[in-house]
Amino acid sequence: MANPARQLVIGVTGNIACGKSAVMRRLAERGVVGFDGDVVYRDIIQPGMPLLRAIADRFGASVIGVDGSLDRRALGAIVFSNPAALADLDDIVRPWIAPEMIRRARESGAPVVALDAVKLFESGLSAACDETWAVTCPEETQIVRLMARNGVDRNEAMRRIAAQSPQSEKTALADCLVHNDGTLDDLNARVDLLLDRLVAQHESRIAQGASGKGDAAGMATPIEVEVFFDYACPFVWAAATWLQDVGEQLGDELRVTWRSFPLEQVNSENGPEWKLWEQPDEYRSRGLLAFRGAAAARLQGDDAFLRYHHALLFLKNIEALEHGKRSTVIQAAERAGLDPSRFEADLDDRALLHGIGADYERARSTYRVFGTPTFVFPNGATAYLKMLPAPSKDEAVPVFREFVRTVRDTTIIRELKRPVLDR
Repeated sequence: MANPARQLVIGVTGNIACGKSAVMRRLAERGVVGFDGDVVYRDIIQPGMPLLRAIADRFGASVIGVDGSLDRRALGAIVFSNPAALADLDDIVRPWIAPEMIRRARESGAPVVALDAVKLFESGLSAACDETWAVTCPEETQIVRLMARNGVDRNEAMRRIAAQSPQSEKTALADCLVHNDGTLDDLNARVDLLLDRLVAQHESRIAQGASGKGDAAGMATPIEVEVFFDYACPFVWAAATWLQDVGEQLGDELRVTWRSFPLEQVNSENGPEWKLWEQPDEYRSRGLLAFRGAAAARLQGDDAFLRYHHALLFLKNIEALEHGKRSTVIQAAERAGLDPSRFEADLDDRALLHGIGADYERARSTYRVFGTPTFVFPNGATAYLKMLPAPSKDEAVPVFREFVRTVRDTTIIRELKRPVLDR
């Protein structure tokens, strides 16, 4: 088995008929070992396997053929014409694919591997990659290719393209774009340039004793988690206190990224088209300014954000101040030791609202988040956690490791509820 610290991992994604397969073929010609998410999917939906049973439970016996295998055509007829059904299928399949691809890559022993996944970012696979590539092409080219490749008419090609998330979502997240708008030779040349540059950088890091984004502790560590939060939620205060204690003890083994999730938007009576972050400054929001403060603090560095984050939570939950008032937000920045003039200038920058809205939309569309705090792991496993009070310092790490083992690693657990009296 290859040393995970030295294995170079490339994540390749792209929408249907954009040329992802052609990129993977060129990488294979250059000696890169590829792992295809579709192949992994087919391998783990064999008759009798738990994933196939889960699909049949949701979509019915009609998606199972006479030989007991999945009837992909029958399933496709259901999900490609029903966005809700497609989302359900994704919810069922996603937790299984990423861990299996990572396991296969690690066990291959290959020095350079490529993970081929349409949902590279949504599945969390991108966190295991040193670099991510998005293969793109003009939409008209995509339509023509799909018609020729699958033998479908233009309307059917457009319907299948529309069933996927827009190319722009992948290109916004990818480290590099592979434009496939010319000949195959043009595409191969672009892949060669990207690969040669990446391998050279990787070898240089190894020579200097460092590793890339999918680094030394292997693809399973350090423990990475995103936490979607709202300052109005008391359970966020408990989670933040807990994670702070865990982080002090685990150090670099834990990486937490806090993401905005305004419950004011969830609970709005104005309908889903109304967007909190698009309202004028005159709108009297209960907590949007606190999120803007968090975004402004992050511009001064991750440590500055964490200091602001904990200061504001303390002011709200211990000193009982209104977290959405400007005076409270400014006081939190002062306690965090931020540059005051820079903070106030950034606080008034409406451009920060775009990031808040993007966090919320991603939480809802990708992970179906509904409350805070919600923990999201790189393999797509999610959990809404209500904890009061926070564990003691001595309990913090053991409780956290058990939480990770239950939520992230035990993928068969879909939902767990404990009916207890409030205390």
